[in-house]
Amino acid sequence: MLRSRFRAISAGANEAVNLKGAQVAGALVFDPELLEHVPGRCRRLTVDGLTYTGVPETGPGWDWLDLLRHGTPSYAAQPYQRLAAGYRALGDERQVREILMAQRDDQLARTQPRPRWTERLWGRITKYTLGYGYQPWRALIFLAAVLVLSCVLAVVLGWHGALAQAKDTAAAGQPCTVMQRVSVGLDLNLPVGASLARAGCGLPKNAASETAAWLTSIPGQVIELRFSRAW
Repeated sequence: MLRSRFRAISAGANEAVNLKGAQVAGALVFDPELLEHVPGRCRRLTVDGLTYTGVPETGPGWDWLDLLRHGTPSYAAQPYQRLAAGYRALGDERQVREILMAQRDDQLARTQPRPRWTERLWGRITKYTLGYGYQPWRALIFLAAVLVLSCVLAVVLGWHGALAQAKDTAAAGQPCTVMQRVSVGLDLNLPVGASLARAGCGLPKNAASETAAWLTSIPGQVIELRFSRAW
């Protein structure tokens, strides 16, 4: 129980509290407000290898996960895994996912030597699109945004000559209907085959026109390809 009258102050290269490898047989009760390091916050404690039962009990307004990220001198995987195991035993899977995502954030930010820029960039992409794989529901939001963008571009650019009725239709060469243009936007990003509404609508004979080029190079298709690889 590190609270109440307990207080630790340090300076220089030493941490205020060193719990590296410590084994706590029961619960860990900890008040981070009683820790101080001059001049920074990142050396308030060391907890790599620390074991305990349950989850740490901290003071009001404090978060043990925030301490792992901002109160320790360097990244270590074990403290995050120990905390995640505690919440998993409680059945709180949402908190477990948040902890593992925070671990990945810390890993990319403080691992020494630093990861290559390509790994950091890929980590940022997977963070916002998939939550590092712990929040796959983000994929649906991402896909919905791509579909909306495709449909809007198909409707707007189709009206300006990017799409036209097929030659075997009664209105060959005429602009496609709104329904047909929306179908084109959906078909560009959903691999389910051509829809009936799009059957008579496609690129005009002068498909090399500027509007047709914009429609066939929708940025969302490139994004979706990369996203599919991550999935």
